Amino acid sequence: MKKLSPRLVECQLCGSKFRYNNSTSVLRKHVLVKHPDQQDAINNYINNGQSDAKSNHETEAAVSKITANLPNKFGLIEENNDLSHEPCYQVEVSSTANAKSLVLHGNESRKRSREYYRDSEIEDRHECQISLDAEDCGLKRKTVSVVWRFMVKRSPSETSCTLCMKTFRYCKGGTSGMLKHLKLFHAEILERVQAEKLGPTSYSKEKTLTSKLHPTPAKSLCPPSSLNGRAASAPSYSNNKNNSSEIKNLDCIVNLLIKDLYPYSFIETESFQKVLHTLNPKALTPTKKKVEADISILHQKYKNILQMEINEAPGISLSTEVWTYRPRRQYLTVTGHFLSKDWERRTVVLKTVLLDTRTSSDLGTNIAHNLAQILKDWAIHDKVTCIVTDHSEPMAAAVARLKVPHLQCIAHALNLLVETSLKLLIDIENVAERVRGLVDFCDYSADVSQKLNEMQAMEGKESQKLTLDTESDWMSTYRMLKSYLELHSSLRSVLQSEKQNMADLLLLPSELELLSQCLEVLKPFALAVEDMASDDHTALSKSVPILQILQQMMSSHGCPDPSKGDKGPLSILSTELNQQLDHIYNTSVRNDANPLSFTATLLDPRFKTLILKDPEALECVENKLRPLIGTVDSVESESLTTNIATSDIDTDSLWLSFDRTVKKSVCESPVNELHRYYEERQVTRHENPLLYWKAREVSYPELANVVKMVLSIPATCVPSKQVFFGEEKKKTVRRTFLEEKSLDSILFLNTSQITT
Repeated sequence: MKKLSPRLVECQLCGSKFRYNNSTSVLRKHVLVKHPDQQDAINNYINNGQSDAKSNHETEAAVSKITANLPNKFGLIEENNDLSHEPCYQVEVSSTANAKSLVLHGNESRKRSREYYRDSEIEDRHECQISLDAEDCGLKRKTVSVVWRFMVKRSPSETSCTLCMKTFRYCKGGTSGMLKHLKLFHAEILERVQAEKLGPTSYSKEKTLTSKLHPTPAKSLCPPSSLNGRAASAPSYSNNKNNSSEIKNLDCIVNLLIKDLYPYSFIETESFQKVLHTLNPKALTPTKKKVEADISILHQKYKNILQMEINEAPGISLSTEVWTYRPRRQYLTVTGHFLSKDWERRTVVLKTVLLDTRTSSDLGTNIAHNLAQILKDWAIHDKVTCIVTDHSEPMAAAVARLKVPHLQCIAHALNLLVETSLKLLIDIENVAERVRGLVDFCDYSADVSQKLNEMQAMEGKESQKLTLDTESDWMSTYRMLKSYLELHSSLRSVLQSEKQNMADLLLLPSELELLSQCLEVLKPFALAVEDMASDDHTALSKSVPILQILQQMMSSHGCPDPSKGDKGPLSILSTELNQQLDHIYNTSVRNDANPLSFTATLLDPRFKTLILKDPEALECVENKLRPLIGTVDSVESESLTTNIATSDIDTDSLWLSFDRTVKKSVCESPVNELHRYYEERQVTRHENPLLYWKAREVSYPELANVVKMVLSIPATCVPSKQVFFGEEKKKTVRRTFLEEKSLDSILFLNTSQITT
């Protein structure tokens, strides 16, 4: 016999299963009926032991005698006076007293066993569902319903769906109501799990990655298998006795695929399996279908949770990105941004869809159709505050079709501004080309690199290397030119000590002066990029301060004086940058039709004085805020006014004028809140504005809802690092290696999953 669990054993000869309650009568009867050829040998051992069991001392001696002979038939071994079992023959006797009860086999022992397991059998009756067969004393397994893959028993009379957290009444093992719920609301997942043919789950506790939100494990029955079949085939993933370790391995593997954007086929590679088995030789690699099914269920679960969070939020803003998956395969990724009820910023990928450019020549129409479908699926069309996109014409046309407020990405605007301005100056481009040649020379010459490090040490400087820029990345060019300017004196000392022609690689004094002034002009933009890159998505409330500070810093460089004929390269660069900044500020920020940027800046307690000092901007924002606050407060104000009007107030009452004053103050509360906010102190730039509003949510009930709608808006459609830094752009290439059918699930979970 092999012990599968504390209450379940299996015959090693035919694979039949039996309930085990410290009683072997059924086991002996099975051996007598099915295996009479083995019965004689076993009876001889047991009868000889029972004949000697006349006292406790003699009984223990008899137990020792029996267990000394049992290894030949049942594989038992003796360790530290306890009887245990080998891995392949798991008939277990836990102690000498337990072995004694098996030998004496009395009614009192069986009675104690039944009482000991009675309570636990009642609790597990709906899960175990095992019945004895009277004819052959074997076990017949009842089919465990598929609903228990998605349902968790919260109490003896209540169950809960792990996908949508809906509760059901549970009585006498009936699952029809729960199955109907799955077919109506989770039909796709139910069909996928049934089609996968993963087989019944293990009788031991099974826990997948989805149980992180609902840690109650599920139990079911494993199919019987013969001894020869087990020896010939590899063990399944779910019925191994070290299930907890395997579940942990599965969680780690799924987290690896989601976080680092690996395809499902990665777990089937020889190198991954070698690493897994090196770390844990007993680890079982889950199948690709198993991982895919778990990720699909996890996707649906987090989607339902996210839907509830979005429903509680007063508003949500969207950002879009069109990217190339494979040649001629373009995808649209839509990301949602909102503030939770606890004032925490949430950024989650809502959907990734394929753009069918083969059937629609108008890309804008195709994008608009997909955006409309996403808004419908998430039921957020009335909640969308705005949509942030890049500067492409199809995106602008798509948002215009939806009639939703539109904002353009400030990161793309600044990046395009600097790149186009630098291309106008041939002199600066020539200087950058000469610096690239010098950087290549130092990289290939180990002797020069070593002497450069020694020279920096002699001069008391920190060790620094020249960096090479990347194509179409002005920030990398800025860093390359800056590193050369800082190392110019050390390089000159090193190259002049070498052969005479090496000094020709250095820049001329005039070129060095031009480089120094160019870096001074570009420094404000580099600082702005570093500040924006500190956040994944820069808040819209920072866009106005950043552009205003850039305008002030650029004006300090001065514009060319036409009377003096100043048309040098730096003057041309400074003038071009100023003009482009003014254009961005007037078109993207100072927009009377859509003053969202000014509104966000005003409601950010760090920057509100910037708007208060601009009367025109303040008037524009207030005109936009009044209807918003009035709309948010309309329901509460109407209910409060109705309560006052319908209350039993005597017209001759002493409190008549006071009640009218209260009614009037209720109607004017939104405007009063805005003015009280103006009088509040301005917080420092390093303070968190969300914590500021969280502490004052009770004091500003109507204004706080508008703040949640506005402060969640991003100023960029993609993370700022992805726009300005070439290294970050390369990381996005990883998503192109994902299977096309898993793009939506993996990218969604990559931003929303709670890892452990």
